[in-house]
Amino acid sequence: VGAQDKTVSAPACKALAASAHDAGVPVELEVYPDAIHRFDAGVVETPPATVRASVQRITTFIEAHSTY
Repeated sequence: VGAQDKTVSAPACKALAASAHDAGVPVELEVYPDAIHRFDAGVVETPPATVRASVQRITTFIEAHSTY
């Protein structure tokens, strides 16, 4: 999540992640400083390194928790 996201706030995401974690759901949350909503979709100018880091983190999480 982007730290500056006004659509889906980082604090709301943190609360959701904590709730999911408490329920035993595997969840990870990364807050990217100065990023806004949909920063990883190329909608706004985002440093390529931030986009790559986000995509890599998602890929790693899916691979680690995939059941097929």
